[in-house]
Amino acid sequence: DNHTKRGTSSRQLRKRLRKAEAQLLDATAELEAAGLTVRSIVLLPAGPNAVLRQAPAEGLTVQVGSEVTIYVF
Repeated sequence: DNHTKRGTSSRQLRKRLRKAEAQLLDATAELEAAGLTVRSIVLLPAGPNAVLRQAPAEGLTVQVGSEVTIYVF
């Protein structure tokens, strides 16, 4: 494997990206299971697919069927 400046192999990077993508899918599934509509806004297409923030903010009470926007980088 090729190494980056930080010494992380491309295999390790792929593993991290798969984990981040799985977390994003889990977050989306959890919101949808709660009866919410999820809208994803991708801020950095080549990013790690991690949720940067969401609106409305985590912890607020919303009605079933409400839209939650997650900002992904």
